[in-house]
Amino acid sequence: HRNADTAIVGKALGTASLGIYNLGYQFVLMPLTYISRSFDRVMLTTLSRVQDDHAQLAGIYLKSVQAISSITFPLMALVACAAPSLIPLALGERWALASPLIPVFCLIGATQSVVWNMGTVFNARGRAEITLRISAVVFVASVTAFLIGVRWGVAGVVVSYALATLLVSSYLVTVVTGFLNLR
Repeated sequence: HRNADTAIVGKALGTASLGIYNLGYQFVLMPLTYISRSFDRVMLTTLSRVQDDHAQLAGIYLKSVQAISSITFPLMALVACAAPSLIPLALGERWALASPLIPVFCLIGATQSVVWNMGTVFNARGRAEITLRISAVVFVASVTAFLIGVRWGVAGVVVSYALATLLVSSYLVTVVTGFLNLR
C-alpha cells in the first residue's frame, strides 16, 4: 500500500496535489524509518531467542512498544504543533497547503510507529502466515481509504487514511494481545 496512495492521488488529483500529499507523508515515514525499523532489527533476533518463553516474549514486546511510543508520540506531537507554521517559512508559501495536513499525518505516523513491529512477534514465533494476513488487511483497508478519500481531494485522502489507520491498528492490537495472551 506504500505506493498505492501515490498512484491514486497522482492519477485522480494531479501532480500539485501529489506533491502536497508526499510532503505530508514524509511525516508518517519519519518515525517508521528512523525509530520503529531500528527497534525491529533488534527485536527479531531478541524475540527469536525467547520464542518459547511466552511471558518473556510478551514482556520484551511491551517494553519495545513503550520505548517506541515514548519517542514517537512526543516527537509527532511537537511536529504536529510546529509544522503548520514552519513549513511555509522553511519551504516557501507554495507548500503552505500541506500545513493543515501535517497534524493528521503525524497522528498516522505515531499510530503506525507502535503497530509496525507486530509482525516481528509473529515472525519470531515462526508464524509468518499471520503477518501475511495482517499485511493483506492493511493493504485492503489503506487502498479502500485512498479510493474513498480521493473524492474530497488531498485532505479527504489523508483523513480517510487516518481513520483506516486507527481502525486497522485497533484490530492489530487485538490480534497481537490475543496471540501473546495479554488480555
